[in-house]
Amino acid sequence: TMFGNPAMYSWASQVYQERGIRIGVFQNVTVAGNEGILLQGCRIIRPHYDFQIPWHSNLPVENVVSPLPVVPLALWLLVMFPANYFSFILDELARLAVFLTQQQARIPLLVPSDRGRMKGFMYDWLQLLGGFELVHYDILPHTGGRRLHSARVLARELVVVDWRHEGPVETWRNDSFLLPPRHALHDLRSLAFRAAGLGLEPAQPRCRPPTLVYIQRALATSRRIGNEDDLLAALDRVLHGWRAVADAGRRDWLEGEGVSGGGRVGFSK
Repeated sequence: TMFGNPAMYSWASQVYQERGIRIGVFQNVTVAGNEGILLQGCRIIRPHYDFQIPWHSNLPVENVVSPLPVVPLALWLLVMFPANYFSFILDELARLAVFLTQQQARIPLLVPSDRGRMKGFMYDWLQLLGGFELVHYDILPHTGGRRLHSARVLARELVVVDWRHEGPVETWRNDSFLLPPRHALHDLRSLAFRAAGLGLEPAQPRCRPPTLVYIQRALATSRRIGNEDDLLAALDRVLHGWRAVADAGRRDWLEGEGVSGGGRVGFSK
């Protein structure tokens, strides 16, 4: 199934070619490597990431586990950089949102994991969207040797939501391989807003004043904002005050990338 509007658009003074969206169903495929390459006999099925995927660490030489675990049915969500907050929200959840919007069905999710576990905020997001049966697919350390590119799962029926380049090759951009189509982001925003009880559709922005969420990074371990106090003071002047809604010191509430330790989460209308 193909859909989407592959028109040209601009962002930050850069021109991009929008990608189409496709939903495919594959039968009796082997899933291998950390990037979840699909193998169907001698056929290799590559996702939208294309040459960004290190083939040498994904194509299997042998099965480490024999026989392979069999998954009857699942939705493929083995995105690149899965531990990254950005990739989980804008890549993994965007694919899930497209599937839920188009198919209106719930099936098990084949999700990237670390020894059978994910980060806390990931469970929270999936619970917000209604809860799912999870099939954990462990991402191995890059020092894993031959195990790194082993075949790990045999899926009897695997649903894949992926993006597809449209238009002439010269319009493709290598710096957009982690950006989902805007149509997919719209589906994700719609589902998240409804699930959170906000009662706001992104297509109807005038129904409710815009809300700005800011997560303070005072004690973040990376990507700190050097002049954060100045930034907050400027936002106070523009937004006429904040209302604190959570303490970033609560690690169980905020377990996103680099968000732990003291601080505040606030919003202003």
